[in-house]
Amino acid sequence: MTHILLVDDNQFVRTCIDRMLKNENFMIETAENGAEALNKLRGSTPDVIICDVKMPQMDGYRFVKALKKMETLRHIPVIMYTSMQEARERKKFMALGVACYLDKCCPPETLINTISGLFV
Repeated sequence: MTHILLVDDNQFVRTCIDRMLKNENFMIETAENGAEALNKLRGSTPDVIICDVKMPQMDGYRFVKALKKMETLRHIPVIMYTSMQEARERKKFMALGVACYLDKCCPPETLINTISGLFV
């Protein structure tokens, strides 16, 4: 079973994505921001991280930068899942080595297929 860490400050988004992915037989763990996600990574290693960009305490950019500096965790694919459509934001994250950058308005199947495609 694929283990996913979902990082988003919006409770409604976390709940919706959690339910959707559990219905697809993914194991989901959630965090409200990058700092909480880094703490959770001390105790478990997910197969994929889905991360929002704008969050309090530690945003997605700072989280991914910290993650990519960690020898034992930098291999984990990160999907940036955000409503930010600015090209420079997308380029900034792609330069950090994220697997992809998806719009939160994309159909649910796009997120599911993207996750599944990481393991083909």
